[in-house]
Amino acid sequence: MPSTDEILAAIDSAVDDWAVSPDAMRSAPHTSPEWTHERYDGDIPVVEVRRFGQPWGTFLADFQPAAEAFGDFTEAMRRAADVVVRELSKTLQPHRDALHRAAMRLSSPEDARNHRPRCRACNPHGNPRPLPINGREYSRRRRNRGKRR
Repeated sequence: MPSTDEILAAIDSAVDDWAVSPDAMRSAPHTSPEWTHERYDGDIPVVEVRRFGQPWGTFLADFQPAAEAFGDFTEAMRRAADVVVRELSKTLQPHRDALHRAAMRLSSPEDARNHRPRCRACNPHGNPRPLPINGREYSRRRRNRGKRR
């Protein structure tokens, strides 16, 4: 039985052995470094990135000012959109409420009964007060419910 040192040596030789035969199912490692970059200073400074010697992409060398300008632009657009959406929602609020009420009239009575107390459009004054903790109001309602059956 081989010792652990012999097993580790066999593993190391198999991992480090990069000889390739014609019928091998593996290839030799790349000899060039995986990622390289080169800076070109012109009107617009750029960096060309290469992977294994092949062109991978070209990027702005100093993108911090461009990123800050883009951030300022998006913030200004967000503020403008907030104003437009706020005004549009104020304008459309009565129409939304009218459509909502009309749709609830078309629904079944069970759905309307369960929906109305919770909906601010159908019940703008809010829900009824919660029941007192002592349970007297709950008992009264339960007795009345039994009488209706």
